[in-house]
Amino acid sequence: MLLDANSPDVGETLTADVCIVGAGAAGISIARALIGSHLKVVLLESGGLEFETESQSLNKGGIQGRYYYDLDVGRLRFFGGTTNHWSGWSRPLDEIDFEKRESIPLSGWPISHQELEPYYRAAQQVCELGDFAYTGVENQQNLPAFFHKNHPHPKTVTRVWKRSPPTRFGTVYRDELTQTTNVDVYYHANVVDLITDPATQTVTQVNVLTLSGKTLTIQAKQVVLAAGGIEVPRLLLSANGGKGIGNSHDQVGRYFMLHPQVDVGRLMLDASSATQIHTEPAGIKPIYRGGLSLDESVQRQKGLPNHAVLFTVERATRFDGLKRMLKQIKSGEDLETHIQALIGDLGGAPPSTEAGQDFVDFILHVRLDHLPNPDSRLRLSDKMDTFGVPQIEMDWKLSHQDFTSLKQTMLIIAEALGELGMGRVQLKSWLLSDEEHWPEDSEWDFHHMGATRMSADPKTGVVDADCRVHGTENLYVASSSVFSTAGFSNPTLTIVALALRLADHLKAVQV
Repeated sequence: MLLDANSPDVGETLTADVCIVGAGAAGISIARALIGSHLKVVLLESGGLEFETESQSLNKGGIQGRYYYDLDVGRLRFFGGTTNHWSGWSRPLDEIDFEKRESIPLSGWPISHQELEPYYRAAQQVCELGDFAYTGVENQQNLPAFFHKNHPHPKTVTRVWKRSPPTRFGTVYRDELTQTTNVDVYYHANVVDLITDPATQTVTQVNVLTLSGKTLTIQAKQVVLAAGGIEVPRLLLSANGGKGIGNSHDQVGRYFMLHPQVDVGRLMLDASSATQIHTEPAGIKPIYRGGLSLDESVQRQKGLPNHAVLFTVERATRFDGLKRMLKQIKSGEDLETHIQALIGDLGGAPPSTEAGQDFVDFILHVRLDHLPNPDSRLRLSDKMDTFGVPQIEMDWKLSHQDFTSLKQTMLIIAEALGELGMGRVQLKSWLLSDEEHWPEDSEWDFHHMGATRMSADPKTGVVDADCRVHGTENLYVASSSVFSTAGFSNPTLTIVALALRLADHLKAVQV
């Protein structure tokens, strides 16, 4: 059923086997995976079925240190969550992203890529991405010729993204959730506190308020926090009336990661090769997009993270499009139309090959594999939201190793591209400097990762390999906040894969 929590038909106390907090990609994926099971499921959504300004304002927070966008524009608080402005670009994390690497502090997940692969394949279908194909796609007409087959240099490897329609989870899966008999969805249901029993280390109740003042209490055997990479750590830090949950080692909110994208220079190609590298054939919406990263053997040998190099024709198109998107999201106007227009912007325009033109410039921008850093973190603010819950305060950081690894990566890739004889790379002076300097016009994204990171050791993370919060018996997290490392892949596909894996675990523990 689909119910407004404000309805007089909704009682003040609800019971369930599983309570899921947040109806975005993770929460909806878990709820769908539990349809038809023996479990009674309650799925809570803070916002409504469509964008509402008052609900969206609950995402407000503060920024300390390095610049970032206002926290109420990068996340959407209504049914379907942030998939309502998802551009659709998808790929799994790479095998090396899960590995322990001595040169990368705190690297290594307590689960392997191989263990997650069957869930990646299932997530591929949930995200409407077709076949699970991220290698060997040279026959796809929308993948530019430059990226067909493997990139012909031993130090670099082609990386491929695939685009979902994009899937708006709240729209695509609404009817299915409405018609089920064992899953009840409540919208306008704002979780304001989690209460635990110290003796049993279990969450005994989830306290909910609506903006109209109605109070609900949910009592569930298992509780899953699926409210996103910023809201989940906020709920853990503010739980138990401000005492917190799962934070005995001061780990909640630490290791916050993004996928910073920085312009590092330009690639000057001869005109005859230029159309081969372009990211989108003229007049065709892209199905695939290609990029380059260092071969994993080179990453291991040099001790470098898994950065990726992307190509655009004109940086201003991308950056201006992002600014327009932020403004549009904040106003709540015509999001779907605007996002589709932005997807076109991100593809750029075909490069000019006018008569007599010998070279065409492509902007090189790198998506960083942002390294885990305990000083890059989310904290509770002194400011309160409408319900008296502390807002979040972001203080995210880039480390010196982030900078030096980017420089080393680009020097290797620039040399490799030069050896191919297709053109030359010109790196920007700030990157070649001996002093660390990040350009002011860098782009940040909405990939909020790491603040409840997965770790076998509670001294370096918040959840275990089953996504259960350390020190609790029945509290789980389904979010990119559990990512142990960031990689460079867009996180949605991995979020859904982890959610489906968690759904299987919940069914097993409830037998």
